Amino acid sequence: MSNSYYFGQTLIKNFIHKFGINRIHVREILDNVYYPEIFLAFMNDKERKKIGSKENAILEFYQQFACVGGDPVFSESLCKELQKKFFQQKCELGRIGRRNMNRRLNLSIPQNNTFLLPRDILAAADHLIGLKFGMGTLDDMNHLKNKRIRSVADLLQDQFGLSLVRLENVVRGTICGAIRHKLIPTPQNLVTSTPLTTTFESFKESGNF
Repeated sequence: MSNSYYFGQTLIKNFIHKFGINRIHVREILDNVYYPEIFLAFMNDKERKKIGSKENAILEFYQQFACVGGDPVFSESLCKELQKKFFQQKCELGRIGRRNMNRRLNLSIPQNNTFLLPRDILAAADHLIGLKFGMGTLDDMNHLKNKRIRSVADLLQDQFGLSLVRLENVVRGTICGAIRHKLIPTPQNLVTSTPLTTTFESFKESGNF
């Protein structure tokens, strides 16, 4: 067996422990996967090797995920770190991306939910398992239909966010300099339009739209 196979085994076991999946949730899971025997095998293994508590399951999952040694201590910050890593909505698909994801993976997620969800990851993993058994085909990542074509409005929105970050850095630097020299900054000195104008001017000159 390959290392990826054993890593997948460990990941699914810890996933079951981490989220407290029990017999009540199993039926819902089995109705949404193509190979229910895999999950049933892990559930039986869970009953033979009980970790004991939710805290210990989180610690074991964290050790496997972060590749840390020793004996880490459970804390709320550790739990929040895992929550942020796996459940924070960061990857935006867009409306077209959501439509294509639903079609490709046979999902029924509402069109207005344009972020990547745990259900998408599970469905994608399920699809990859099917490929191992000769079911389905891989997408051509170089095909235009699998590319996200962003509108000018999306690009301008990104540039505006970038300019606000630069403006924040300028304000922080001005405040730190004023404190260091024991000065009181005025609103005119504190906030300037330079970060915004330079960001949009450089974007216009780049021609990336």
